Amino acid sequence: MRKNIVITITEDCLDRLHIIASTLKQDGLQITNIFEYGVITGNVEDKSIEKLRSYDEILSLKEDQSIQISPPDSEIQ
Repeated sequence: MRKNIVITITEDCLDRLHIIASTLKQDGLQITNIFEYGVITGNVEDKSIEKLRSYDEILSLKEDQSIQISPPDSEIQ
């Protein structure tokens, strides 16, 4: 199953952001966005998440959590 993730790159690696993104892509990350301030969003198979976490250049890797909010006029559940 694929999960949406948000990756933050360490500040000292920002000059290599696109090289790091290319490496992550080779490891299975389907990139959605690359932000120049060091954030990469995308999705990846569950089994690849731990491998991505092992990179020294990655400050944090968070799994995107989805929530569902009922419409304002729905009954309280």
